[in-house]
Amino acid sequence: MHVCAPFPIPAVWEIWRGADDGFANPAGCLWLALDEIYDRVYVVAELYKSGMTPEHFAREVRRIDRSISVTDEDEVFANDLALDGVIDSASFADTGMGGGRADQNEQLGMQMESC
Repeated sequence: MHVCAPFPIPAVWEIWRGADDGFANPAGCLWLALDEIYDRVYVVAELYKSGMTPEHFAREVRRIDRSISVTDEDEVFANDLALDGVIDSASFADTGMGGGRADQNEQLGMQMESC
């Protein structure tokens, strides 16, 4: 349930994401935007789903990255910037397939740092 009506994010606001991956347990990712003037953080998007491979998770995250509406006061457009974020450090544990799930996500263009 929204506590405010959805709105395009001003282009000057910082947007980032935080995630915890999973397969049997749901993977979760929140997109956040910072309004420095009023010192508020808004959750602007959410992904919460189980059964996603690293490839599926990265694809969904990148799709949502690009679907966030941004405005420069004159026009509203879809975000075209690569977003950064943090992910649970356990996601970097080597799974025996050349790195962890987070490493596989990064190879697919989903930039995340360990938290």
